[in-house]
Amino acid sequence: YLIQVKFTTTNDKIVGKALQLRIYYELKETFALKDFSKATLQYIKRNKKLSQEFKESYRFFIKTIDDLVKLRTHRTAAGIDNLKWALSQKKEIYYRNWIYEKLEEISGYSQV
Repeated sequence: YLIQVKFTTTNDKIVGKALQLRIYYELKETFALKDFSKATLQYIKRNKKLSQEFKESYRFFIKTIDDLVKLRTHRTAAGIDNLKWALSQKKEIYYRNWIYEKLEEISGYSQV
């Protein structure tokens, strides 16, 4: 149904893309997630209306989803700790609570 939604503003498109990325993650649609991540990164790169700060934060969000997929299949304490450290170093992270929730599901750790 998300495909049928008409997004009119850049912000709407970004929110829709983030929702779709999270849906693919939740459904464990790894191939679709990877393809859509690449397409979303290209969209962000080419969009001149977006600030560099926004682009950087959104790229980090997409990279973090990729890291979560890797951790879900190859769970290691070091990998989990590295991702938690990377998250702690960023001030602006899109969907921070969702990311920590997924990390907790993978590891059983609580948000710090």
